[in-house]
Amino acid sequence: MKKALAVVIVAFLLFLVGCTAQPAEVPYGSFDLSECVHVHPLSSATKEYLTEQNHGIVSVELANTEMKVESAVAGITDQFASVVYVSVPLSEGLDAFSLGFVEDFLGEVQVRYDLVEDGEFTGYSLFLREDGIYLGEIHTLGDNETQIIWALYELSAL
Repeated sequence: MKKALAVVIVAFLLFLVGCTAQPAEVPYGSFDLSECVHVHPLSSATKEYLTEQNHGIVSVELANTEMKVESAVAGITDQFASVVYVSVPLSEGLDAFSLGFVEDFLGEVQVRYDLVEDGEFTGYSLFLREDGIYLGEIHTLGDNETQIIWALYELSAL
């Protein structure tokens, strides 16, 4: 009886381990900034304006150690040759005021990757959700390292 109970408990624990969600992997490839889903209220731009200015014009390349943001109009705007995708807690370093505007969005995020090059944050984060991949433009306020989510863009594969 004790052996059977032990077997059942071990089987149940193995089942639980198998069902535990693993962190989503970085989705490498070429993407379009398809829609701006959030813009910070202190910005003078709107989501609609940023979507209009970027959709079909700005592309993002994500590779193993590279990241590039390129505009068909202005050329390469940001390029990182030795980027590291660092998984961080969702709200790490983010200003509480800023978080209030994206609570619903963050509630569905599975994993956040900060893009870091040479030990320095690049100003970009990837947010992976069940419904898609999002690129966050993160601004650092002053010298205190407090960050705000300036804009969030949904990425669609090219």
